[in-house]
Amino acid sequence: MEATLQTGYIDDIFNSTMDKMKIELRQNKIWVLIDKSCDVEGRFIANVMVGILRPDCPGRMFLLHSEELDKANHSTICQLFEKALGIIWPGDIYSIIMSCYFYLTLLPI
Repeated sequence: MEATLQTGYIDDIFNSTMDKMKIELRQNKIWVLIDKSCDVEGRFIANVMVGILRPDCPGRMFLLHSEELDKANHSTICQLFEKALGIIWPGDIYSIIMSCYFYLTLLPI
């Protein structure tokens, strides 16, 4: 019974939720936040949050992607950023990135 839920129902709910999120994000201007942290065992975990920009009220926010990184540097963060945006816009992510403005802020740990 548990295996049936995991392979069938949960996958369907996850895919349905992701599809709804992608549609909503594709139709709006968004912001992206990448947060990385290090646990007591030295593992780097990065989370990619996205939100919808609204001029008059706070927009919806989503946890788009979470991943353990081998190391946390500019290269791994850029790869994570590319992978996360590829979830919303699969295909040629470079043309999408080049058509957007991105402000990156690096905060000390």
